Amino acid sequence: MDGDRRRSAVPVLTLGVAAVSTAAVLIRLASAPALTVTAWRLTGGALAFLCYQLLRGRGMPWEGLDRRDLLLAGLSAAALALHFMTWILSLSYTTVVSSVVLVSTTPIWVALGSRSLLGEEVVPRAWGGVLLAVAGSLVIAWSDAGAGEFFAGRDPLLGDLLALAGAWCVAVYYLAGRRLRRTMDTVSYVALVYGGAAVLALCAVMVTGTPLAGFSGPTYLYLVLIALVPQIIGHTSFNWALGHVSATLTTTAVLLEPVGSGLLAWWILREAPGAGALLGGAVVLTGIWLTAGAEPAEAARAP
Repeated sequence: MDGDRRRSAVPVLTLGVAAVSTAAVLIRLASAPALTVTAWRLTGGALAFLCYQLLRGRGMPWEGLDRRDLLLAGLSAAALALHFMTWILSLSYTTVVSSVVLVSTTPIWVALGSRSLLGEEVVPRAWGGVLLAVAGSLVIAWSDAGAGEFFAGRDPLLGDLLALAGAWCVAVYYLAGRRLRRTMDTVSYVALVYGGAAVLALCAVMVTGTPLAGFSGPTYLYLVLIALVPQIIGHTSFNWALGHVSATLTTTAVLLEPVGSGLLAWWILREAPGAGALLGGAVVLTGIWLTAGAEPAEAARAP
């Protein structure tokens, strides 16, 4: 039975990796402000899951939650909104490979946060992964600094820091949502948190005066694809897989995202990463793999 479940999850995980790997390239092609892309992506995902929640006859996702759970949901939503804002903005400053590799360090920060905030033990193998990931991140930063500015008038180191900030925000999103996942099913949790994050992103758009419309036809198409492919299809595939195989296997599969994103960036954007970025990325991914593989299945479960 376990073998059958694992085999049935493989095509779904493959679909999920392929879907999320398109995110960075689609964001580049959209040529829209980071806040605009964030608002479109989160709003599209929230509406899809909220409609599905209501069609199931389950009512609104926040029904039955106590005050503490609502506060955790608010924190999780805020962290998710900030994740997309910072990571999407990073793509305007640094390469796709550097950005996606650094934002994929989330398991490292989750492991550290679990120890300091939740009192969960971090095994020696995980600490080795943390050190490798930090070393790889430094190699990427050194490579970007030595290569000069990737875009005229922009700073790739700023992009690297924004990508890391995106990883830190996802770690907060995960840690805040861990308790909610104990009592909420996947669709209810996603509908609630995506909805809250979408509201925050739309508020940021209004406060800053960032446009939500007035773009070219191709940009609208890319914005819709960003919400549909990496958000709805990609994230849903991973959440489904978590109910059928171990979180460790799912997390390991997600490590293929930087590879897929890098290949698409090279093919579509003609953006070939430098040797330093490739070396640092390989070290970072090895560190993430070690950390994710050392986590217990329940602790590694992603929201």
